[in-house]
Amino acid sequence: MAQEICAQCVHLEWNNKEKYSSVERYWCKELHRYKETEDKCRYFVLNKSQKNTGGYKPGGCYITTIVCDILGYEDNCELLEVLRNFRDNYLKLHVEYLPILFEYDKIGPLISEHILKEKNNYPFALGLMKYFLIPCANKIKEENYDSAINIYKNLVIYLNDEFNLPNIVIDTNEEVDLKVIGKGRVRKLKESEN
Repeated sequence: MAQEICAQCVHLEWNNKEKYSSVERYWCKELHRYKETEDKCRYFVLNKSQKNTGGYKPGGCYITTIVCDILGYEDNCELLEVLRNFRDNYLKLHVEYLPILFEYDKIGPLISEHILKEKNNYPFALGLMKYFLIPCANKIKEENYDSAINIYKNLVIYLNDEFNLPNIVIDTNEEVDLKVIGKGRVRKLKESEN
């Protein structure tokens, strides 16, 4: 059931954060002003996702799990489009970043499962969005790619520690189709693998 707070509302723009304020607020398209994520108002409309459309299969891409399955954003929301564009048009084109994509495919489905099982997954996902995903997307938009990559790496470290996940050995010699790498569903790692 929807919590009827701004963070779950279709009107909140996550990529339009208020600048020069000590309080973290985001633009509300309905009220034409900045609102805190925990605010409530009478114009609340649940932001439902387009789950299981366009070939998306839940459980593989933990970023999509966070943004769509838990927080209720559309699969084609601006944040996901920025991250996907970065993956497809920057990371895939630089051989030094392929290990990041390999890692995402190996650990992504396992992280996704853990997030979905998390007892309080809504506030947990909201924190991941606020402290990692939005800052990462903002750095990409600023073309500060090194900072974006560092934010993403810190997210992975945080999630690995949070869920006590196994160390992943990345075999970059493994042949993988570049069209599907980095989507979290190329190879699924089982909990029993170490």
